[in-house]
Amino acid sequence: GFPFPGGDHGRGNLANGGGGGVCLGSGGGGGALLSAGGQGGRSDNALDDGRNVGGLGGASLFSSDAAASLLLMGGGGGAGHAAASGGSRGAAGGGVLWLRAGSLSGVGSIDASGENAPGASAGGAGGGGAAGSVWLQIKAGARCNVLARGGAGGDTALDSGTGGGGS
Repeated sequence: GFPFPGGDHGRGNLANGGGGGVCLGSGGGGGALLSAGGQGGRSDNALDDGRNVGGLGGASLFSSDAAASLLLMGGGGGAGHAAASGGSRGAAGGGVLWLRAGSLSGVGSIDASGENAPGASAGGAGGGGAAGSVWLQIKAGARCNVLARGGAGGDTALDSGTGGGGS
C-alpha cells in the first residue's frame, strides 16, 4: 500500500526490515544490511498445507558509495505467525558505531550484532536481526574485539515456520 510499493504490512519487507509470516505457523523474514535477509519458513504442514508464505527477508541497502553503506543500522526481523500466543517476535537489528580516537585498548568488545530471535512454542518463529555498522578511525592502534554478526532466526516446535536469518 501507499507509500510503500511492496506493502506496509504483512509478508512484504519494508526496506531492510524483514516481513512477518502471514499464515498459520509461518516464520518471519530476517533483517538485512548489505545483503538480503533470509526468508521465513513455510506455514504449518498439517493445518495450512505448508505454503510458502513466510515473511520476506529485508532488502539489501548496498550503495556504490562505500561510506554510505557503512553507516546504516541493521534491519529488524519480522514476527512469526500463530493462531493464539505461540509465535515469537522478530529480533532487533544492530546499531551504528562510529569511533574516532588516538588509541583504543581494554577488555570487552565493540558489538553491533543483530539479536537472535526467540523460539516459538506453538507457531511461527521470528526472523533474526541484521548486523549493524562499525567504523573505527584509530590513529595509533587498537587492541579490542569488534563484532558485527547477523542474528539467527528463531526455532519452533512445529515442523515448519522457522524464522529467517539476519544478514
